[in-house]
Amino acid sequence: MEKEKLKNTDNGDFILKRKEYLHFFCFNLLLFLSTYFAFIFFKHYGLDDYSIIAELHKNALNNGRFSLMVVYDFFIALGFNPVVNQTVMALLVVFVFSLSTTAITIRILELGEVRESGEKILINLGALILLLNVFVTEWFTFVLSYAQWALGILCAVYSAILMSYSSRVKKIFAIVLLALAINAYQTMAVYFAVLIMIFIYLKQKDTFSIY
Repeated sequence: MEKEKLKNTDNGDFILKRKEYLHFFCFNLLLFLSTYFAFIFFKHYGLDDYSIIAELHKNALNNGRFSLMVVYDFFIALGFNPVVNQTVMALLVVFVFSLSTTAITIRILELGEVRESGEKILINLGALILLLNVFVTEWFTFVLSYAQWALGILCAVYSAILMSYSSRVKKIFAIVLLALAINAYQTMAVYFAVLIMIFIYLKQKDTFSIY
């Protein structure tokens, strides 16, 4: 009887978390779409985009970005050009940003044991600042780089999240994802560092004191 009650409670918590995740994701997606609307739906090109449009593989290889090269090779195999189809790529970036921001919010809520709705909203708004700012807006001017922004952010964020767990297997996966993120774009190491420091603090918050 107790096991059945515990199981029902776990199922209820899972459904509640899933709904909460979905709500945050939809909210974040709407904000990202609204903010980066012009970059997503109005085509624009830079000099690099024109000059490297037919040399995706070579460009990634010359820069030593092998994880990005694999993505580009996949696009080439499909006959898909990420520069010409920049709207699709921009939507992918926004989707990844929304997914990553939501994942950060949920992990902070878990580690911080946050229960109040107002606090949850504030935490989500704080997480949004990581990818909803003027510096990231500049990324959208480099059409050729949309793939590396999506790959780098996704891997860096989930690397930090997995690293925050005690499981050794998750930590190994975290290291692999971090390597992929940095290989896509070196600045992603900064995003990982910021997030993992937040997660470490939340896990050790009971040991900190202002006195």
